[in-house]
Amino acid sequence: MQVGDPFLGKLLLEATLEAIEKKAVVGVQDLGGAGLTCALTETASRAGTGMKIELDRVPLREEGMEAFEILTSESQERMLLIVEPDRKEEVEKIFSRWELELAVLGQVTDDGLVTVCHRGEKVVSVPAWSVAGGSPEYTEECSLSSESAAPPIYRDNRDAVPEIEDCGEALLKLLSDPDIASKEWVWQRYDFQVRTSTVQGPGGDAAVIRIRETGQGLALAVDGNSRYCFLDPAAGGKMAVMEATRNLSCVGAEPLGITDCLNFGNPEKEEIYRQFNQAVEGMAEACRVLATPVVGGNVSFYNEVAGKAIYPTPVVGAVGLLDNYEQQGRAAFRQPEDWICLLGPAEVSFAGSQLQKNCGGESAGILPPVDLELEKRLQLLVRRSALFGEGPSRILLSLDRKHLAEVRLEAEKGGVPLTILGKTGGRVLLIRSGGDIILKLEIDRMRSAYEEVFSCLME
Repeated sequence: MQVGDPFLGKLLLEATLEAIEKKAVVGVQDLGGAGLTCALTETASRAGTGMKIELDRVPLREEGMEAFEILTSESQERMLLIVEPDRKEEVEKIFSRWELELAVLGQVTDDGLVTVCHRGEKVVSVPAWSVAGGSPEYTEECSLSSESAAPPIYRDNRDAVPEIEDCGEALLKLLSDPDIASKEWVWQRYDFQVRTSTVQGPGGDAAVIRIRETGQGLALAVDGNSRYCFLDPAAGGKMAVMEATRNLSCVGAEPLGITDCLNFGNPEKEEIYRQFNQAVEGMAEACRVLATPVVGGNVSFYNEVAGKAIYPTPVVGAVGLLDNYEQQGRAAFRQPEDWICLLGPAEVSFAGSQLQKNCGGESAGILPPVDLELEKRLQLLVRRSALFGEGPSRILLSLDRKHLAEVRLEAEKGGVPLTILGKTGGRVLLIRSGGDIILKLEIDRMRSAYEEVFSCLME
C-alpha cells in the first residue's frame, strides 16, 4: 500500500506551481495510476515525441526492484517535469529551496518511441501512442434498454419504509452512524490552516479557500452515494453531481467543474457494465444541464470480494468560485427566532437512505424523481441568498424574518417550492405533525451523538 504524505504533497504542489509561474518547465504531469508508465507515454504521445529514460536514476524506496516494478509503482507525491536544458539548474534550485529531491531521468527524443533502459539493458521500446491512446476499445454487449435484462433490484416497486417506534432514538442512531457523524477526529490530524488561506474548514457543506490577490474564494466539495447508484445507476450518477455542486452553491460559490472517481466491479459482467454505462450517462447529463465540465477523473474496476461486487460508487469532487469570499454561506443557524424553510420539492423516498441502512434493511425501493432543471434553478436561487443545506434538490435554510417575503418571492419567480418549517432557538429540537409532538430531543444529546463517535472508535 502506498503511503501518502500530505505535507510533502503540499510542498510538491508549491514547487511545481513556482516552476510553472516562472515558465521554467514546458510540460508537467503527475504520477497517478501506473506511475511512470502512464506519465511517460501520455506526455510523449500528446507532444508527438519520444523519450529515452534511465531507470537507474529513479529514486527508490527499497532496493532490488525490477524494471516493471519501478515503471508501474504508484508512489505518492511525484511529478514528471519536462525541462529545457538551459533551465535545468533553475528548476533544481526551485525544488531544492522547497527541500524536495529532483532526479534527471532522461531526454525527449524525436523518434516517437518511449525507450527505457535498466542496469545497462534496454527493457522497453514502444511507440508512445500505442500505450496512451492506441489500445483497443472494449464495449460490453448488454441490453441497456431492456427491462427484462435488468436485475430485479432495478424493477423493485417497493418503497421500503423502515418501521420506527421512537423518532428521537432513530435520530440519535443516525447522528452517531460513522457515515453521518462528525469527522473532526480525522481532519484534526492535519493542519488545514497552512498558509492561513482557509476561511471555511471541514465540517460544513464545502471548504472555502481565499485567493488573497483578488479577494475571491475557491470552494471545494466531494460527494457520492453508492446505495442510490445500486438502485438506479443513472439517477445515482446524476445525484452525485447534483449533491457536490449543490454543496458549492450552499456556500455561495458558482460551480466551475468536477473531477470523478468511478468505482465498480467486474465490467465483463453484463450487470456491472450496465451500472457503469448508466451511471456515466447520468453524470454526463447532469453536467450538461448544470453547465459543469468534467476536467479529470479515474476509473477503478474489478472491485470484488469472493465474486461479489461493491456497490457502484461514483464519487464527485467539485470546485467553485465566490466573487467575494467574505460573502459565504455557512451550515449553521445564525440567531434565535430566524425562520427555518425548506427549498425544494415535497417528494421524498426512503430508498437507499441512511435510515433504511441503519434499520438493517437491504437497499430497495424507488428513488425520488430527479429534476435537473429544478436543481439548476434551486442552485441559482441559493447562490443569491445566505443559505445552507443538504438533500437531493432540497435545501434547508434559515433567514431573518424581515427577509422571508423577499426570499419567498425569489423562490416563486425561480419556480422553486418553499415550505416554512419553523423557527430557530431554544435547547430542544421539537417537531410536530398534525398538532402532535412526534420528536422532542435535547440539542446536547444530539451533539454528543454526532461529535463523539470517531474519538470512541479510533482512540
